[in-house]
Amino acid sequence: MFNRTTLLPDLNNKKLSTFLDEFKERIEDKSYLIVCNTISSSLDVYNNLKELNRPVFYLSTNLIPIHRRERIKNIKKLLDKGEKIILVSTQVVEAGVDVDFDVVIRDIGPLDSIIQCAGRCNRNGLKDNGLVYVYSLVPEDNDVLNFGFGKYVYGIPTLEITKKILKEPQYSEGEYFDIVSDYFKLIQQDRSKEKSKSLLIQ
Repeated sequence: MFNRTTLLPDLNNKKLSTFLDEFKERIEDKSYLIVCNTISSSLDVYNNLKELNRPVFYLSTNLIPIHRRERIKNIKKLLDKGEKIILVSTQVVEAGVDVDFDVVIRDIGPLDSIIQCAGRCNRNGLKDNGLVYVYSLVPEDNDVLNFGFGKYVYGIPTLEITKKILKEPQYSEGEYFDIVSDYFKLIQQDRSKEKSKSLLIQ
């Protein structure tokens, strides 16, 4: 049973500016991966943090593949040396990127994507425990009833199901399999309901 990470959901809507202020106030001598849902929000975060007194990197699909590969190679080299860098990224970091951060912060998305991000935290199990924070980040002019940046990428029903599953203040890695199983059961139920509605309408 793996116990490399702990998932810490805080899913009350949080304005992006509030998140950034809190992050800069609480930053520790650790490496951080911040995963945003949209390119625009990731650029806002990167531009706000790049003046910090430590290396801050940016990664998303708006970089051409050869530049992404070079940047990932450089980031991995610094992490292997123990450098306390910050990487601001979109979902491009979730699959096929072998990096190992002390702390991962993820804007709310589908639960399976969140768990993928957790795999970039304490990946090699060399630290006592890696922390994976999940927030519901919203723009400055956000209506409190919506899901901020995540709704543009995933749609509201998927995010509602993620919120329904992540009711506890924390989850150990040993619990991930069960909560992901519950998530996919609810996804399937939701799809079945939608299919039934469409048949009734016809």
